[in-house]
Amino acid sequence: MRRVLWIGIGLAILQQTTGVNTLNYYGTTILETQTDLGTSAALAATISLGLTSVIAITLGIYLVGHLGRRTMLLIGFAAVMVAHALLALSFLLPASGFRTYVILGCMLLFMFFMQAFLGLVVWVVLSEIFPMTIRGFAMGVATFALWTTNTIISFVFPPVATALGPTATFAVFVALNTFGWFFTFKFPPETRGRTLEELEDDFRSHDATHLVHNAPASVHGS
Repeated sequence: MRRVLWIGIGLAILQQTTGVNTLNYYGTTILETQTDLGTSAALAATISLGLTSVIAITLGIYLVGHLGRRTMLLIGFAAVMVAHALLALSFLLPASGFRTYVILGCMLLFMFFMQAFLGLVVWVVLSEIFPMTIRGFAMGVATFALWTTNTIISFVFPPVATALGPTATFAVFVALNTFGWFFTFKFPPETRGRTLEELEDDFRSHDATHLVHNAPASVHGS
């Protein structure tokens, strides 16, 4: 019970350490201060992040019925890691219209993979991983951990960005997402196509390295 709870808490925290709400909350400020966009143009550009999220979540709803949960999580962490690395490097470009479009493009790339592969799937896994005996309590604890992490990052990001600069700040997110990939690779089991009882038996019978990491063959491509 403790092991599955810690895995759920870990996934909840790592969903927020991707930095998704950093871009949601401070995207306009980043564009306004790091590009040649004015306030109105930066705000309009930020709206594209919301539109990208809607499109990505729609795709994610489709993919979650066709891909394994771990597969989507691993793709998601790898993709947002690359997107953040590109975003960090884009701040090193000389000021120009090209730099503006590169920064915005990297932000959109991050948001697409975040929402299609992580934003949706983490909640799906949390709803599937906990045994019925602790489900209400465990979901409450994981949700609390998720939003506490969101709050901390939201308050810490502005002073950190001021102190370190945008490139180093987003390099930190690259490191956090790298850790998220390795955490997902090692700990969470595959939940697609498996019952709560099967998952509970899996946790009782195996350590993290030997949990079942593949969906039953009968559900592939269904």
